[in-house]
Amino acid sequence: MLSPLTFGDVKEASRYSEWLTCRVRRVLGEPHYQRSVKAVAHALLRKDTVSYLEARAVIKRAIPVVSLDVDFNKAVAEAVAFAEAR
Repeated sequence: MLSPLTFGDVKEASRYSEWLTCRVRRVLGEPHYQRSVKAVAHALLRKDTVSYLEARAVIKRAIPVVSLDVDFNKAVAEAVAFAEAR
């Protein structure tokens, strides 16, 4: 699958795949990304499909701006309420 990106070099494709796996695990380990994934998952449980714009709106509500002293639990609740209203 990664061969076109690595010009068929299996060793490079393997290392690239390992790096991508590590990167995804690190990114998804961040609490705000976990909140956004959970919020989109909740939206998908309410509806079979979620449009790009709906997903963006849910994610924006799930990832508040820290510098504004936003209550993260309240933000998640608002994102879930928004998804349920759709």
